[in-house]
This record gives sequence, structure tokens and C-alpha cells, in this order.
Amino acid sequence: MSHSKLWCYYAAGALAALLWKFLSYYRVNRKLGKDFLQCADEWIFEKSTENAISWIATILVVWAAGVTYIGDVTFMISDWLGKIPDHPAFAALFGCVMEYVAPNGFKWLLSKTPWGSPV
Repeated sequence: MSHSKLWCYYAAGALAALLWKFLSYYRVNRKLGKDFLQCADEWIFEKSTENAISWIATILVVWAAGVTYIGDVTFMISDWLGKIPDHPAFAALFGCVMEYVAPNGFKWLLSKTPWGSPV
């Protein structure tokens, strides 16, 4: 399968997970009387440096994981990614998993630094 098709499926999986997370956030806040635009603004542009760093890091980690998987790039202990089959289902699943793992992993890592808040 071509790299561009795998990227499409990987991105679709990551975006589906991101959409699901936003819809969950929206459901909770709608019950508190907030409208869609208010929820979207809070979710994306939360007024904290940690949130901005988390968004940037998440995008970069998800991207780097995709490059490691799709581009067969060996990085540290990532040789196991080469064993994931080049199939749309696995690409979408891996994109979805990375969208859940990357933010939590980065926030945990940031919490271990002096400038991060405890998790």
C-alpha cells in the first residue's frame, strides 16, 4: 500500500479519536449551559501555557509516530512499529491509539519537570 494512503488512514484514525474526545467534552459542558462555540473555544484555546504546549507536543508526537510507522524510521525502541502490517485498518487504529496516548504521555512527562503541574 502506498505511503499516502496509509497517511490518510492514520490521520483519519487520529482525527476520529480527536472528534470523539471533543464530543465528549461538549456533551458535559452543554449540560452546564455552554454553547458549541464556547466549548470549542475553551477546548482548543484554554488559557494555560501547559495546554498550548500539550497541543503542539501532541501533534508532533502523533506525527512522529506516524513517520516511524509509515516511513519505517527506526527511532530508539521503535523497531516494533515495523512489525505492524501496512494495512488501512492498522494505520487507522494506530492513529487513534496515538491520539489518546500522546497527550496523556506528554502531560505525564511534563508533570515530572519543574515547570509542569502535577498530574
